[in-house]
Amino acid sequence: MSNNRREFLQSLIAVGASVGLLPLATACGDDGGGGDTGTGGDAGTGGDGGGGCASTTANIGTNHGHELMVPAADVAAGAEMTYDIMGTSTHAHSVTLTADDMMTLQGGGTVTVTSSSGAMHTHEVTVMCG
Repeated sequence: MSNNRREFLQSLIAVGASVGLLPLATACGDDGGGGDTGTGGDAGTGGDGGGGCASTTANIGTNHGHELMVPAADVAAGAEMTYDIMGTSTHAHSVTLTADDMMTLQGGGTVTVTSSSGAMHTHEVTVMCG
């Protein structure tokens, strides 16, 4: 069985999480954005509010100033949420995490979504329970 690049990178993220090597920056293909691959940063810490995810980390592929903060309270609430990831970039994108995505994070999992289009490109965004 052969893995494509995305599956391979997702397996690396899973392995990195299991041995404490996160954050791990990921880039899934060239989305035309330019710039370097970077980390969106820690998306919140604190109590898990009954869920299984006390904090999250977000990695934004082909990043050039975008940031994503997903509060632990949002993960614990489990509802669909849309976040602005503009950060210090000169253009905006948004990322939507569905209720199913939040459940995956509550279970300690990882989700990868594609941002909205801005400046004629998108970004692959990976959010991990950390």
